[in-house]
Amino acid sequence: MVLMLALGCRTPATPVETDLPEAFSTADTGRDCSVPADGEWSVLNESFGEGVLLAAWDAGGTVHLVGGDVAGGPGMLARYDGASLCYEMGVTERPLWWVHGRSRDDWYAVGERGTVLHVVDGVRTREDLPTDITLYGVFDAGTAVWAVGGDPFTPGSGEVWRKGATGWALVQGGIPGVPFKVWEDFVVGDRVGFRIVGDALEPFDQPDRMLTVRGRSSEDAYTVGGLASPLVSRWDGTAWTAVDTAGLGAPLNGVWTAPGEDVWVAGFSGTVARWTGTAWEVPPTPLSFEQFHAAWGTCGEVLFVGGNLLSSSGQHATILRYGAGTQGLSATVCPAP
Repeated sequence: MVLMLALGCRTPATPVETDLPEAFSTADTGRDCSVPADGEWSVLNESFGEGVLLAAWDAGGTVHLVGGDVAGGPGMLARYDGASLCYEMGVTERPLWWVHGRSRDDWYAVGERGTVLHVVDGVRTREDLPTDITLYGVFDAGTAVWAVGGDPFTPGSGEVWRKGATGWALVQGGIPGVPFKVWEDFVVGDRVGFRIVGDALEPFDQPDRMLTVRGRSSEDAYTVGGLASPLVSRWDGTAWTAVDTAGLGAPLNGVWTAPGEDVWVAGFSGTVARWTGTAWEVPPTPLSFEQFHAAWGTCGEVLFVGGNLLSSSGQHATILRYGAGTQGLSATVCPAP
């Protein structure tokens, strides 16, 4: 069945101008950083830290991974550079749910109860918002930073915030569904969707629960989610169309792709996979049965991050990897910032 989430017959919204360096697409290493088609799946680290990982991001340098103890504990920050992995607990009082920035030296992480952590040249500054909701997504568009979130248990708690030249301001509150993620000019969530047009939001029909959005371009984007079963939809510049999910056995939380790259997804019950355009490829044998919340491609490899997300105590982080050969790393405590 094809799911059409059309925006009607109007002219598509003009995408937000971003032109930002992202992941290996602009890495200045001089290496071929494309993800190999004949790579191997492996467990980078099965269990470390005192919380789960919920997001990862880089801009041609060290990968920043954020999360925390979602059962009521503090936030966690981890760093991975391809050869080493370290983590830091207590970076915030509450878990961090997403991370994004405009450069390797200027980035944001957001989380529970309006937490906003802004890191510039290694210096951490709190820019917490006056709200009790969880900020599940953040995107730095260069000219503005967008943060979205809500409380899944409180109807009408959805909010979209924007940081411009004069600081943070609430763009829209009281949204019936929870906006979970923002990428370029798309905002998606639990039966809610918006296009960012200038500084405003233009709603579009989003009847399903979508957790994350990301694309190769503004005319080739993907959303993933689902409740009882996995859902994937593709935006072709005109409308959303359902992507076949045969081979994916659980709802999805994360998606990553980039210009010229395949689509990679992460979800519950150890679900990790690559969409080649015709079928989903999964590890030949299950690598883990933990819950994975996000995927991120860095130079020559893709990371899948998560952990025992559904546990009420003793949470830990897990990272799976796809790339040349297999790799496993021990995690150490990061040096003091």
